[in-house]
Amino acid sequence: MKWPSLIGLAALWIGGSAAAAPAADSRNYFLSNEQFVAAELLACRTPHNVEAQKNLDATAVGSGADEEIRIDLSCLPHEQIEQSPVFYTATCMRKARVWSCANERRLMQFKTASTSITIESKKVPLKQALRAIKYVLSVPEFKGRVVGAKGVGSHCQVIGKKQMLELDCEHYRFYVDTTPFEGKPRLHLFEMVQ
Repeated sequence: MKWPSLIGLAALWIGGSAAAAPAADSRNYFLSNEQFVAAELLACRTPHNVEAQKNLDATAVGSGADEEIRIDLSCLPHEQIEQSPVFYTATCMRKARVWSCANERRLMQFKTASTSITIESKKVPLKQALRAIKYVLSVPEFKGRVVGAKGVGSHCQVIGKKQMLELDCEHYRFYVDTTPFEGKPRLHLFEMVQ
């Protein structure tokens, strides 16, 4: 099964993330199939036994033997959590004609009736991160501000902290208390900042 929307969302998110940005003198570069297969092998096939989304659009700096090529790849989903595909992304570079990949991230694509959210989890199982996102989406407003899908946006990074989850989303940063209440697990939104 193909997941055509994953590459666009993940590449958009990676492009705006801490991944190395292309140099100012970079240019668009169209990978050959051979170059794509070399990057795909390092980013997806060897470590995860899946193919990459077909993406031949890259950036390049320099020319000849000094040419450096950079591409953000999304692997096809390797599992699903509650019907949400989970996949890896990586930034691959070719320097001195040798490929290497770095900045690997494990992401989940969660779809609701009105939106699609790319979730990255740090020190939190993706299932718990998904539960926290679903909880925040269920809160219509908080301290007079709209929450729900409009407050979350199209991507969130969920970071585990002691007795708390930080959801760093496109529009707001949410802080969710995970302290059990009366011996039962719970989530409680206690802060929301822009």
